[in-house]
Amino acid sequence: MNKIRIFVADDHTLFRQGLITLLQKSEKIQVVGWAGNGRDTLEMIFQAAPDILIADISMPLLNGLQVAKKLKKQMPSLKIILLTMYKSTQYIRAALNLDLGGYVLKEDAFEDLLEAVHQVLQGRRYFSPALEKCVVDANNVTSELILHLTPREKEVFRLLGNGLVNKQIAVELKISVKTVESHRCSIMKKLDMDTPAELVRFAIESKLVGELF
Repeated sequence: MNKIRIFVADDHTLFRQGLITLLQKSEKIQVVGWAGNGRDTLEMIFQAAPDILIADISMPLLNGLQVAKKLKKQMPSLKIILLTMYKSTQYIRAALNLDLGGYVLKEDAFEDLLEAVHQVLQGRRYFSPALEKCVVDANNVTSELILHLTPREKEVFRLLGNGLVNKQIAVELKISVKTVESHRCSIMKKLDMDTPAELVRFAIESKLVGELF
């Protein structure tokens, strides 16, 4: 019986080593490679030829979603499971949009990850049970609300995603800081967000998953 060939990508060394140890205890699984960042993953995975990539979202150089997007084109038969701490609807929506096989939380039991492995090999999707509501929300409204922003609001939102503060945005767009603040308030209202910090986080996440940029 052929073993399930798995490649592990995670930048936290102790977590990665522990996960590899657990996976290798299964008689049905063979870990064929691992990497600590997205760029190394892309360089090493073709030679390793795994059936499944288990990848963290937050990694140096290229994040797990960026790696997954490239591999969906270059290795279409590869099954991809994201193993992450993030419960954000934005990340879940990105996983759905990329048609990834699974999304498992690091807080889940190891048995949940094994279940995800077996499900994706059968051509099915597996999302952590704790994310049921988030998966539903991911298919709903927030991204669509972005479409209702004015062109100038979209520019401000994009620059927030690039990490710029009000003064920098004002210089970039050649407008006053007060005008930037006005646009931010309007964007928050349209996106139904309560705090500036929530807006900035959402803008950065949107840039990270490539939804608007």
